[in-house]
Amino acid sequence: MSSEHPDQIISGLRGLLSHTYLYILFQYLMGWHNKYRMYVKDFLPPLDNKRILDIGCGCAEILKFMPLSSIYVGYDMNTGYINYARKKYGDRATFHNQRVSTMNLEDAGRFDIVLADGLLHHLSDKEAHDLFNIAHLALRDDGFLFTADPTIVPDQSWIDRLICTSDRGRHVRSPEAYEEIARGVFPRIDVHVIKNVSNRPQTGCFMKCYKSMRE
Repeated sequence: MSSEHPDQIISGLRGLLSHTYLYILFQYLMGWHNKYRMYVKDFLPPLDNKRILDIGCGCAEILKFMPLSSIYVGYDMNTGYINYARKKYGDRATFHNQRVSTMNLEDAGRFDIVLADGLLHHLSDKEAHDLFNIAHLALRDDGFLFTADPTIVPDQSWIDRLICTSDRGRHVRSPEAYEEIARGVFPRIDVHVIKNVSNRPQTGCFMKCYKSMRE
C-alpha cells in the first residue's frame, strides 16, 4: 500500500515501511515467500496465459511464483515500490504508479483475475465498496477477485491480535464484515479463514469473489 493513504498510520515502524527496501526486508522477515506460494498453489491456479490485474501490487514479488506466460499489470501509488518492480520485473509485466481508478478499461481490456492483497484493511467501507466495483468492472464474465487481509476472530491469541492492531491499516475487520461489503457487488463469494499464515501467528481472511453465479 502507498504511504499517501489518509487512513494509513505514518509513525514509527509503520511509517518506515513506506520506504522500499525496509518494506522488502520486513516482508521477507514476515514470510512473504510462503504466503505467495500459498496464493499461487491454493487460490489462483491455473495461471498460464491468464491476464492478472494487481491492485496495490507493492514490489510485485508475487511474480517470482507465477508462470512467465501470465500477463500481469500492477498498480501502486508508492513510487519507490513501482520503480523497484519495473527494474526487477519490467521485462515481463506492466506497472503504473497511480490509482487503479484512473485505469481506462477500454484500453486495458478485461482480466481473468484481479488481486487485492492486503488492501481492504486499509480502506473505509465506502472505499472498499468502490474497490469491489472497480474489480467487478475489470473482470471478464468468468473471472474472480482474490483478496487477502488480516482479520479479527473469536479466541484469537494475544500476539495474533497485537499483530492485527499494529498493522498500518486502520480497518482490520472480521471475516463477516469483509464478506458483507463484497456481497454488495459480487454474487458469489468463497471465504477462507486461515490461522498461522506464512508460519507466523496471524490469522488471515481470504476471499474469492466471482463475477458470475455459475460454478
